[in-house]
Amino acid sequence: MVPLDITPILLSLIEGVLLAIFCGILASWGWLIVRLLERRPCLPPESLVERRPTPWGAGTILLVMLTYFVVSYEAFLQYHDATHPPAPVVKAPAQPDGKPAEAAPAKPEGAARGRRFLELSYAEMLAIQGTVNAVLLILLPGIARLTSGARPIDLGLTLRNGRRQIAVGIIAVLVLMPVVYIVQTASVWLLGLTPDQQKEFQHPIAKMLHAEFSPGIAILALLTAVVLAPAFEELLFRGFIQSWLVKSLGQILQPRPTPLEIVELPDPDLDLWEAIDEPSPQGTVPVETPPRSKTAAGAAIVLSSMIFAGLHADQWPAPIALFLLALGLGYVYERTGSLLAPICMHAVFNGFATLMLFLVALSPQSPEKEPAPNAVKPPTPVKQANQENHAKSPDAPSTPTLKK
Repeated sequence: MVPLDITPILLSLIEGVLLAIFCGILASWGWLIVRLLERRPCLPPESLVERRPTPWGAGTILLVMLTYFVVSYEAFLQYHDATHPPAPVVKAPAQPDGKPAEAAPAKPEGAARGRRFLELSYAEMLAIQGTVNAVLLILLPGIARLTSGARPIDLGLTLRNGRRQIAVGIIAVLVLMPVVYIVQTASVWLLGLTPDQQKEFQHPIAKMLHAEFSPGIAILALLTAVVLAPAFEELLFRGFIQSWLVKSLGQILQPRPTPLEIVELPDPDLDLWEAIDEPSPQGTVPVETPPRSKTAAGAAIVLSSMIFAGLHADQWPAPIALFLLALGLGYVYERTGSLLAPICMHAVFNGFATLMLFLVALSPQSPEKEPAPNAVKPPTPVKQANQENHAKSPDAPSTPTLKK
């Protein structure tokens, strides 16, 4: 029985999804132009998620970042040590005079310990990173809960208005994607990177799919790039870092009252206080939170975007375009208060890039052109060297020359 080749089916599905994304981009830009011409807001005028002021401080952020680096670093090294045992030590034979051979001093492993992960394959590194992201998605909110009493809604995580949050994220990324890819293409062109240099700075997923493509590899790429990476990175950079920066910069930039603005309160009146203490028939009066500083929010978006792009520096010049993408993610998060919206934006962006890689990996490669039958093949290096030596020898026949 001939095995069924599902490659054409997969190619058709991928092309259909990519075509739907392209149509969504055109529709989103048309919607954006209409909204701008009508002078109507492109994002909801009110926050989709009402968050209280950020409860965590610098101590929680330091603990979160330390946990992220330690867990990631140790996960890679422990996996390497478990799957790549050290080579056995071979004892040198005894010397002829019967004395035992002196053992060579062992090389210190501390300097090379941090480079062990380079011996892993791209699939192994991606699987480890995905597992680390899944663990940190549970661990980091737990740390914030223990250190500051933070709840998921303080990060912007809630299913209330879930459809609107998802819709805002999808429309926003469809509008932003063409701009990001234009900046990426312009960066490559202006820097004059060769195809080999572009391959060197590719994302690990692209290198993994280029080296080997299989159903398991495809599922791993989708799971890590479309689900785990967007959820974790948005939780860390937008949920924790950007929210904390808005709070900290707001406290720094908040103007302090001048002596002229300080009003002295009159002496307390017992009858007045007794009247206030009585229950009001209209219910409790809501306490208004102070408005967020737009300057602090803008600076926080820029700083968190720079950190996000800097951690992707090994994929140069992608950080230039990723900085622009992070600005859009941070702006949507600040305006809507929803963490689900930037997660959807990040997931759609990564999903589009991953499907494009799938399309390249599954497309039939053009065969190399074979030389013509009568074409003269260039001599091999060995043959060319033999011809030169033969020409230099005194017994070599001289080439006749034509005389006029």
